[in-house]
Amino acid sequence: MAMELCFATARVLSEPGCISNIDQLKKLIVGNEVAAVIDPFLSSTPACDRFSNAIETICGKKPRLILAPAQEPDIADVARVAEELAQHAFDTLFVIGGGSAIDTAKAARMCLANDGSPQEVAALGLTMRDHSSRFIAAPTTAGTGSEVTEFAVFNKAGEPIKIVFHSQDMAPYCALLDAELSVTAPASVTAAAGIDALTHAIEAFIAKRANPITDALALDSIKRLIKFLPVAYTEPSCLEARDECLTASCQAGFAFNCAGLGLAHALSAPLGVRWHVAHGVANALALPAVMAFNAPAIGDKEGQLAHLFGTKSSAEGIARLRFDLGLDLSLDQFVPSELEREELVVSSMHSKQIANNPRALDAKNIRAVVEAMRAPIGKSASSLFERLA
Repeated sequence: MAMELCFATARVLSEPGCISNIDQLKKLIVGNEVAAVIDPFLSSTPACDRFSNAIETICGKKPRLILAPAQEPDIADVARVAEELAQHAFDTLFVIGGGSAIDTAKAARMCLANDGSPQEVAALGLTMRDHSSRFIAAPTTAGTGSEVTEFAVFNKAGEPIKIVFHSQDMAPYCALLDAELSVTAPASVTAAAGIDALTHAIEAFIAKRANPITDALALDSIKRLIKFLPVAYTEPSCLEARDECLTASCQAGFAFNCAGLGLAHALSAPLGVRWHVAHGVANALALPAVMAFNAPAIGDKEGQLAHLFGTKSSAEGIARLRFDLGLDLSLDQFVPSELEREELVVSSMHSKQIANNPRALDAKNIRAVVEAMRAPIGKSASSLFERLA
């Protein structure tokens, strides 16, 4: 069997409170100069204080803290964080935050080691030079899986799709999965992040580049999310649910880093760039219709997914879950005109994910999927199959 795997992140540590566990951090930190890119909402919290105090105990000084962007990042955010990092030498770089913070830190760190603007560095791809620092990521949301992937994506005004950084050297050396960091996330963030993780896992599972190893990771991720995401949504202080969702997001990150994604992400990228739809919400809009469209092309995998959800189809299982998470939304809320929806179709066709989708795509059937995204569907996906199967 032909197979290509790359697990660029060397270590994963999972334990509540691990970002301030001095014994664990001592094993990870190199040198005495530590910098940290931090989500703005974390900067004045007890968790940030515990982290800073632990670093001071180990290194004799507090880390230099740099604020990540508060919104989905663009290329200008990468340049700003890189400039701030360049002002002080560091041996170890932490990033603590959601996918936006982690992606920004990943790209900014690489900009310090490579000449040119952030967009020029992104164009280097696998020929980027690595930075000499040790890089450690602690996600605060269970969604992007960016703590274990070799990609980072950014908006840029005027571009139909996102700017992608891709280098195996860009992935963090270690991912710290600390469930305590996610308990204060608003329910809406928990829901959107969880659907993002679910989309990663499902698209990796059915992708053309899927293989038995990524399938095992993706399936276990889906199983955990189906069981624990609703709990994390309704009981935000439940550490078990938060821990399981972080594990699932990390598994999905490993899976899609190797297997790739598909049409849902081809659609969600321009929804973010052009219409500023939060990434997890964009995936929630797309995934049921995408899976109804893909069902005839994925063979036994459709039955496996439906069985995990306990529904007649994977699309119906996704529809029920997104309904329970308050994400049964209409595309028309964000993309109101026919002209704009056609722009979405055309923009999605620029994505490299199109070629990895299990069912062949052209403008006509992407247009049909977009049309199916226009209205809430409740807990039943039967109408989607009538239009897309």
